[in-house]
Amino acid sequence: MHRPLFLVALLLAAWFVPAQAASIEAEGIAAIVDGNIQDARQKAIRDGLRQAALSASAKVSGNTRLDKSGNPHENLSVTPAATAREYTVLKAWEQDDIAHVLLRAEIQEFSCSGDSSGNQTECQKYRKKIAVSRFVVLNSHQVEDIADIWNGYPSELLRQLEQKGDVLPMSMPFSDLAGGREIRPESSATQRAVRNMASVNGSQFVIAGVIMDAGYGGNAIRPYAGWQGEEQGQRSEVVWPPWPNVAFGLKSTPNSRRFEVEVFLFDGLTGALISRHRHGAAASGKVQIGRDKAFASHGFNDTVFGHEIIRTLNTQADALATDIGRIPFMANIVRIEGNKLFLDAGGTSGLAPDDKLKVYTRGAASPISSLSTSAVLGIPEKPVTSTTLVQVQPLFSIGEIAGDAAKMGIQVGDLVRVEKTESR
Repeated sequence: MHRPLFLVALLLAAWFVPAQAASIEAEGIAAIVDGNIQDARQKAIRDGLRQAALSASAKVSGNTRLDKSGNPHENLSVTPAATAREYTVLKAWEQDDIAHVLLRAEIQEFSCSGDSSGNQTECQKYRKKIAVSRFVVLNSHQVEDIADIWNGYPSELLRQLEQKGDVLPMSMPFSDLAGGREIRPESSATQRAVRNMASVNGSQFVIAGVIMDAGYGGNAIRPYAGWQGEEQGQRSEVVWPPWPNVAFGLKSTPNSRRFEVEVFLFDGLTGALISRHRHGAAASGKVQIGRDKAFASHGFNDTVFGHEIIRTLNTQADALATDIGRIPFMANIVRIEGNKLFLDAGGTSGLAPDDKLKVYTRGAASPISSLSTSAVLGIPEKPVTSTTLVQVQPLFSIGEIAGDAAKMGIQVGDLVRVEKTESR
């Protein structure tokens, strides 16, 4: 019996295709019902996008079973392992009550991860919007030799998260949550500031942080030479008469340094704290960086202390990416027209036509607060229906529901989510 071996080969060939973007032309068709050409054309577009995605990469799953007589019966299912980011309709026509569409689509394969047993798990395709605030520095004198760590650290943190593929940056860190003071994440003032920043930037999450320590430890005596009067700190020096403005001497220089930073991940909808991570590092040797080296540049990373800062930042980026990955993708409903819902997320967030999302209403329910503090834990929501995306633009998308949104109690400001069971 060679069929099971053939099936295994087919599965491997279909799954292990290099992940890359491709431009593919495909034709989609749909039946014209009750003379509604526009509706049929939209369905033909969705069929064309599916055909284009299948042409780029397909996931084949199947099984073989034996009946009572020992005869094998094979079941195969083929689903796209890619999504259409953008598309252009090249031609549309009708023939024999069938709508035809020829389109060109930009296809991107899903990026999938494996579990501990090596099996493929959920594909990470949706990019969640995130904003970052300017970080607070508790002692600015400790970072005088570091160029703009207030903005540099969160900017590089955001860049690292974006490279991981499931984050869409929405702001650069030009304002902070606490007005330069230490962040109190459970306070009502901080939560209001988080909600405001998320609302202004349209983000699902907000990241803030505090540089706790960047102080020096022990000192070492090192020789130096330079223009007289430009060296600072305690030193012993001599002046050579032929060059009276040049000084040579010995100077006490720091030879160890500490670094400690804490980052906070907030839910933009409620302002509630999701997670916090504090990490530290230490360096020895020439631990001063120099303001001539831009934060996170190659020159910065080549210094002893700069290397430790970036290593700490990478650790925190990994921790935040894990936290963000556990929370479903969310988008806001910004307009309603009958059974059509307009969402504030589109192709840049990884959405594609025919995606299905759950619709939640918030109503007038009061926020849920902690028993021990006044910190907001969240806002009760009610799942009411599902929506299927029929149009996706770069920054927004349109979904349809089976019924009138107003009669279901759906309002502008309600939201949609992609649950894990509904992700491709």
